[in-house]
Amino acid sequence: MENMVKKIIFVIVLILIAALLIAGIRLVFNPLTRSEDTIRQKMLSQFPVGTHMDDIIQFANHKKDWSDVKISYINGYSIDRGEEVGKKRISVHIGEYQIFFVTDVEVFFGFNENSELIDIRVRKTIDSL
Repeated sequence: MENMVKKIIFVIVLILIAALLIAGIRLVFNPLTRSEDTIRQKMLSQFPVGTHMDDIIQFANHKKDWSDVKISYINGYSIDRGEEVGKKRISVHIGEYQIFFVTDVEVFFGFNENSELIDIRVRKTIDSL
């Protein structure tokens, strides 16, 4: 009987280790866990400065994981309530991940009066208890 209990405990420990390894691998390979600047650089390589606003709107509306697309044709975005970037903007929630708490990742695209991309900002917010 004692041998059976040891086997059950061993199997449970193996399952827990496998679950932790899988969770760790998922975090390592999730591009949203990268730094805000790394995500920004990736976005700028996909949408270089000068990209037309309509192209980004179309992409955002068809990207499966992107949600909460907000568009303003009258305001840019502001960095930490500071200087406003651009004359128009798109903000989009590009996803989330969880280590201990859920971290939401948003991207802000700023455009000039001709609807040409001038800058991108990435913001991560952590939901806590």
